[in-house]
Amino acid sequence: MFKYLLLAALLCVAVTYAATIDGVVVVNVGNNAIRSYAVTSGLSTFTATGNSVYGSLTGGGLKAHSDSVSFVFNGNGACKYAFTHTNLDISGGSATGATGVSVTTGGSVNLGVFASVYSPFLIIEFEDTNGTPGFQQGDKILGWARLDKWLGGWDIQTKSAPYTTTANNQQYNFTVTQVTAISPDTVTTLRFGVTGAPITFNGTDLSSDITKIDVEIKNYYDANINKASPLCTVGAPYFECRSTGPSGNANSRLALASFVAVGSAELNVHAGAVVSKGVNGVSGVFDWVSTVTVNGTTATATVHADTYDLNKNNTYNVQFGIEGQSTVSAQLLVHSFDTVRPASIYWDPTFGGQAGNFGSVIVPSIGLILALVFALLL
Repeated sequence: MFKYLLLAALLCVAVTYAATIDGVVVVNVGNNAIRSYAVTSGLSTFTATGNSVYGSLTGGGLKAHSDSVSFVFNGNGACKYAFTHTNLDISGGSATGATGVSVTTGGSVNLGVFASVYSPFLIIEFEDTNGTPGFQQGDKILGWARLDKWLGGWDIQTKSAPYTTTANNQQYNFTVTQVTAISPDTVTTLRFGVTGAPITFNGTDLSSDITKIDVEIKNYYDANINKASPLCTVGAPYFECRSTGPSGNANSRLALASFVAVGSAELNVHAGAVVSKGVNGVSGVFDWVSTVTVNGTTATATVHADTYDLNKNNTYNVQFGIEGQSTVSAQLLVHSFDTVRPASIYWDPTFGGQAGNFGSVIVPSIGLILALVFALLL
């Protein structure tokens, strides 16, 4: 039995290597970092850790400098995608880390950590009955599916391909990796793209501090696939159980409830964006667009957005903490797609971090790009 468990453990961290990945074009490094990424996967999780081999997010003239980022997906009783930036500076003089932590013993050692999380945790099926476009409390709830209620069981698959780029007349090797996470009922598929150097990926600009995510939801309206959980029916208390299964309501629409959380920083909501207060040069941001492409064509539909402060109003019963962070600010985001029983929806907000202070985009050197794709069968 042990050898089969060991084989299963080895298989869950296996990476498939390919000559190329479709849609990838290497572009100029510019002011971006080049990173050597290590990607590992486990039971319903994966981690991509990138250490800088050229450049950094915060820069600086310190004698010794370590700059790394990580992206972590966790599907064990959660559906969270976390971004962390860590830098360590050592010098013989004064220096400032991202959190200002310093130790001076004839010099200074500065450790800075910035963490943020994006979690698309709930699909809401509703009928718009309150007279205000989009889903709000007061609309008729027809059903839901909680993505954060799976206790593991996500199928994690990885594929990597080697590439080269040039900076300061020196050639660097790097990898582009695709990680696919498929939910146990196969309704939800998350596809992540991680690169060690700047590229365009199917027309989307990425850097070593940016990941691309496709979220595909299919067969939502197929009751044989999107099965109702035991004793899970539409009624109060709402959103407590995993899935009600689909309804047959002809006016059904869909909304995605998610949250953005940052550790030890304030969050401010602007029109079309949630931005965190900068922590010594690093801030988090989530931007979204106001239209989506529907049914795989050039047709579009409006995205209606509603935001709530989860620290003050957590009626959705969601855990929004960040590991290692005692103080967390979180915003609940509800994005409603203004089309009836869509066959598919394509939406591309952005999320992650950026260099600069609160409310200003100086260099978008870290931005978690979310290309959210919904393929929903009637």
